[in-house]
Amino acid sequence: MAEGFFRHLREFLRRYPGWIDEKQVDKILLLFLKGMNAYREVFAKPYHKTELNRGTFIYVC
Repeated sequence: MAEGFFRHLREFLRRYPGWIDEKQVDKILLLFLKGMNAYREVFAKPYHKTELNRGTFIYVC
C-alpha cells in the first residue's frame, strides 16, 4: 500500500477539497484507505483466484 501512497493521497485531496475540521480529515483519510484496499482487492488479483465470500468487496457489489 505504500507504493505511491502520498501521490495518490494528494490527488484524492485535490479532487475533494474543502475539509473543515480534524474529524472530517480523519473521515476523508479513512475513506481513502478503504478505497485503496477495495481497489487492490478487485484489481490486484485475477478473478479466478479471488475467493468470493461474504467479506469481500466483489461479493457486496
